[in-house]
Amino acid sequence: MQDQKIISLGFETNPGSWNVRASLFDLDLTNKFEPYFKEGYSVKSITHLQTIDLPDKQIIQIVVHLDKR
Repeated sequence: MQDQKIISLGFETNPGSWNVRASLFDLDLTNKFEPYFKEGYSVKSITHLQTIDLPDKQIIQIVVHLDKR
């Protein structure tokens, strides 16, 4: 049986730095997942929830499915 986690992450980027038509894998999210990698998890899937564009920043919210074998 696999140990799995579903997590939701929100983070800020520079204004306009990511477009919803681009791949989430284009973003460098390694530091967001580092604690889970140290526990032996790997990323199974990433899903975009929403992007909020503000004049001085962009907020991206995602859901991540992690599994440990």
